[in-house]
Amino acid sequence: MFNAWGDGYYTFEVEYENNHVVPYTTEGYPAWNTGKLDFQTVFYKEDIDSFNYDISGVTNKNITPKKIIKLRLKSKLLVKCPSGIWMNSTKCPSQVMEQYLEDGMLNMFKKA
Repeated sequence: MFNAWGDGYYTFEVEYENNHVVPYTTEGYPAWNTGKLDFQTVFYKEDIDSFNYDISGVTNKNITPKKIIKLRLKSKLLVKCPSGIWMNSTKCPSQVMEQYLEDGMLNMFKKA
């Protein structure tokens, strides 16, 4: 896609729920960046150092819904994000956790 605001090219577009479309450059800058932003708004896999994240596939095999609730109340529950990173359940939206539980996806939880 040609960048009408400069000499570069955009590599992808994002369409939001309100039908607003924002094209992004190779560097992850949006079209509406007029030089006021000095940071990337989109990050690519190679931009992120995943060394500090738990991306193991290991789960607790005997975890139950009751145990999941107890661990969450104690802030000792990890949830697997779609990216494959295990994160603390306090940072996970309740709707996502509820959907995992309703679908019986107990392998998406483990003790911290």
